[in-house]
Amino acid sequence: QWTLYKAMWLRDHEPALYLRTFKLMLVADFIIHRLTGRLVTSQGYAVMTGALDIADGRRWAGEIIRELGVREDLWIGDILAGGVEAGTVSEAAARETGLPVGLPVFTGAGDQPCGSLGAGVTEPGQLGINGGTSCSNEFLVGRLPSRTKPDYFIELSPTGDYIIENDIPSGGSAVMNWYRDRFGEEDVRAAEAAGIDPWERIYGRVGETAPGNDGLMMVPYLQGVYGPYWDQDARAVIMGLRTEHGKPELVRALLEGVAYEARREVSLMEAGSGTPVEEIRMYGGSARSGHWNRIFADMFDTTVLVPSTEETTALGAAMCAAVGSGAVPDFGRAVSAMVRIDRRFEPNPENAVRYRRFFEEVYVKLYDSVRESVTAAARISREYPL
Repeated sequence: QWTLYKAMWLRDHEPALYLRTFKLMLVADFIIHRLTGRLVTSQGYAVMTGALDIADGRRWAGEIIRELGVREDLWIGDILAGGVEAGTVSEAAARETGLPVGLPVFTGAGDQPCGSLGAGVTEPGQLGINGGTSCSNEFLVGRLPSRTKPDYFIELSPTGDYIIENDIPSGGSAVMNWYRDRFGEEDVRAAEAAGIDPWERIYGRVGETAPGNDGLMMVPYLQGVYGPYWDQDARAVIMGLRTEHGKPELVRALLEGVAYEARREVSLMEAGSGTPVEEIRMYGGSARSGHWNRIFADMFDTTVLVPSTEETTALGAAMCAAVGSGAVPDFGRAVSAMVRIDRRFEPNPENAVRYRRFFEEVYVKLYDSVRESVTAAARISREYPL
């Protein structure tokens, strides 16, 4: 990803290698080339280079590339749409892979755009949330959003629609793995003794607490933060801790913290696109937890739908092949045929009001109020490493 910046690094630090380089390729471009012999990319891949003209996904952003002093001939010439045939398996590739000669190969897009497509996100106002290691928020919008503030980055769905994305590096799986590995030994032992999944017990801790968590709140910057701060010196902040609080409140603080931050990110997406969130499609590992889904439904005061296939990235890629091959006529039909909703979570009005107040009156102000001190602490820590 972000190949443009890597090209600048090569130019400055490995000039001989930079001069010998023929083309810069993403992994998907390389695989297509090895399978078909064709040197092509797709809009959904190319946007991740940082060098695509996001206003016209059929061409590179030549003015930016030149301004940064990067060679224009490094970029692949043919930029295809998503869900179209990129070529067919060659005889040489067939010998290496066992795939049949002539098998068509289709373009797709990045992991999260494919993941949100596999969850059924095809209409403006639909928000895909991946509760994986990072928590990725994928918001499909009807037109090119504002680019005046660094609140998010813009991607392209395989459908050709714009997707606004932002991520919480310490998302659902990351914060829960952190809890399990450092505080969850008792939970794991109890779950094993009861013959249940340890995650069922750990997530179940939330049921011992109330929404809003008695004011205990976490800003989940355990691994830095992306937009709008773009700050690797950012650190997590816990506020409201009392002696009455224990493991149940810590687990809820982790889950609610990710949900508060997702809502903050998405509110910036709504403002930048002029598009309100109308529906959430939840996918990824954390989508297995009813507690997780209920918190997000209440936090956003919006219906949360969970597809039966929670790991949806491969399904979105399969949809690209289905559309490209003509098995289905378009992505809307692909979603109708291939996505099934397994669970539905409606917001609780009382909880939604409580979360709205905590969000507006506390959360959106919290990190800004301590950011200078957090940055100073990170700087001092670098001077005295462990």
